[in-house]
Amino acid sequence: MHRRALLRGVIAAGAAAPLGGLLVPAGAGAEETGAAAVNFRVAITDVAANKIRVLDRTANFDTGRVHWSFSPGKSAGWAEMMEVRFRQIPTYGWVALVASRKGKAAMINVKKDKPAAGLGDVIWSVNAGPHNHGIEYLPGTGAVVVAASRSDKLTLYAPKAGQGPKTLAYVHSYKHVDAHTVWWDPDYKVLWAYGGTKLSSYRVTGSGRGTRLVKWKNDVTVKTNGHDLHQDQADKGKLTLTNSGTVMHFDKASRTYVKFPGAIGELNGVNSFVRHSSGQLMWTQKRAENPKDPHWWASPTVRFSAGGNRTRKGARIYRARIVPNFMD
Repeated sequence: MHRRALLRGVIAAGAAAPLGGLLVPAGAGAEETGAAAVNFRVAITDVAANKIRVLDRTANFDTGRVHWSFSPGKSAGWAEMMEVRFRQIPTYGWVALVASRKGKAAMINVKKDKPAAGLGDVIWSVNAGPHNHGIEYLPGTGAVVVAASRSDKLTLYAPKAGQGPKTLAYVHSYKHVDAHTVWWDPDYKVLWAYGGTKLSSYRVTGSGRGTRLVKWKNDVTVKTNGHDLHQDQADKGKLTLTNSGTVMHFDKASRTYVKFPGAIGELNGVNSFVRHSSGQLMWTQKRAENPKDPHWWASPTVRFSAGGNRTRKGARIYRARIVPNFMD
């Protein structure tokens, strides 16, 4: 190898180092890296049991304490809960936003004294159509956006002026082929939407039922089958993106993306991916053992770049999300 080429390799390796724990084999955990786990709360969407559970990242996912759960049953469009995220809103405090593959999108009241939530804790729900993969709350307006892949759209629901989430109703829809997720960015004050071959960004205008999304800057073209989008919690200037065979780092300022270095960048079938503020990575993949499994696109395991993977027997986990520490 020429000296100049060798030097470029050394520089590249050094540049990758700050990302921490990235150069591990696909699916690696602490057994391979020897790194210690950082504890935080993890919400998992189990599409087989149709239940959302919040667990400690370092706990045994079969026997560890469940800090909060939501179990809506499987009828009337509630089956196969695909997404969950926690947001703080006026009047109610912390709520869970959930979206199901069979149609329902909803806002759930999260109460510290009621760790097992059900349909009686639903503040608002709507049948948003099939294959809902993402949901987000827009602070200030109180509106909610749902991303649906089968209907190729983002749907905006807004409350009556000056009123709360119980009055949320349809106001507008926006074409987005294979829409898989949405994310509100409090730093840039924009909504990011991802799926198919594009990453879009929107400003929010108006109020009440006059709330609308307005495109902000040009769409960013990505490889096909865009799947997950999340804020990089270790770097406010970055988002993480996944598609069928790649994990990417997106720079908000330059609106460019690069593949994560090493084996992480080559992970296949990643349904959810996030970088914790500690630098630790967490992801889920299509890894069901039985190809005839109706939920072959989910897995019993949540994977980490350090501290060991976590598996729940019989579960089919589509997404795993970091939960704000507000329950104790």
